[in-house]
Amino acid sequence: PLRAAHGLPSPLARHPRRFSSHGTQQSARSKLLPALSKRRRLLLRAVGDADDADHPAIREETAARNTNDLTSAEKDDGSSSRNTSSSSPWKFAHKYRIRRANRGDLENIAKLSAKVFDKDLLDGAVNNSAKFGPIIKFTTEIFAKISYWILVADYYKDLEACLDRKDKLAPIARKQAMGMTSRYMRYALTNQNDGRMFNVMIAEEKDTGKVVGTVTIYRFSAEATLPPPFPTFSPKQCYASTLAVDPEYRRQGIARQLMEDSEKMARRWGQKYMYLHVLKANVDAQYLYFDCGYKFVKTDPWWYPENRLLLRKQLPEYGGKGMASLPRMNM
Repeated sequence: PLRAAHGLPSPLARHPRRFSSHGTQQSARSKLLPALSKRRRLLLRAVGDADDADHPAIREETAARNTNDLTSAEKDDGSSSRNTSSSSPWKFAHKYRIRRANRGDLENIAKLSAKVFDKDLLDGAVNNSAKFGPIIKFTTEIFAKISYWILVADYYKDLEACLDRKDKLAPIARKQAMGMTSRYMRYALTNQNDGRMFNVMIAEEKDTGKVVGTVTIYRFSAEATLPPPFPTFSPKQCYASTLAVDPEYRRQGIARQLMEDSEKMARRWGQKYMYLHVLKANVDAQYLYFDCGYKFVKTDPWWYPENRLLLRKQLPEYGGKGMASLPRMNM
């Protein structure tokens, strides 16, 4: 009114696009966000601006919502976030504990990994074989059981081989470090040993000791164009792999706590980033990682056997200055 009384133009008349009907500044992104779910807003914030709506993660989430593939709990706006973090830190610490795995845990870890990553595929093959007759179904069941135990043995051998390598390199690194006078050089030599930077974190029930979750962390050239054993000039970074939680124990914050403890371990190793891969079709896992602070880096090339996204998170540094700020080595 004062501007009109003095014959001055209003801000709305000079910049109609910058102001809404209430006279507040409103960008194109803020106009779009109210129409989006909380899950989609997290995905958009992780991959960039709202113009990146063609990103595969956004398309997967939109298609899942349009075809009602998500469960009723996930359809509710923000319910997935509430379910994931419904278990408070006190309740989690009361029921579960997270620790580094030892050799006695390898069998349980291998069984859990095979159950999470391969059991559904084998069960689906058995169910599909039922339409071909009882004989084909019986044969498929036997084949599925044999395949399951072969996969368990493979998981077990891979973990055991990495632990053996780590144990062999430990005395060598200590012996080499003894001849150095600089504490920082001893720390750098021992802490930058790729073979020793390997750990398997597990979550187990305090009452029964049952392994309900696991994740493996090690150094890996995550941004390499070609997979191993092809050579690459890409530097090795801290990498999280095979994050698995028992289906009966999900939505209790176990996966989130495993990732937090893995990131703490990476910080103790002096790493600046944590990398991981996630399937494009696994929208629930993408939501968890984006909510934990991971950002989109790139997608796998078209000729890769799996369609995955590469994510990365910048880890906070340890506080303090000088040698006193170096974390205690915990390989």
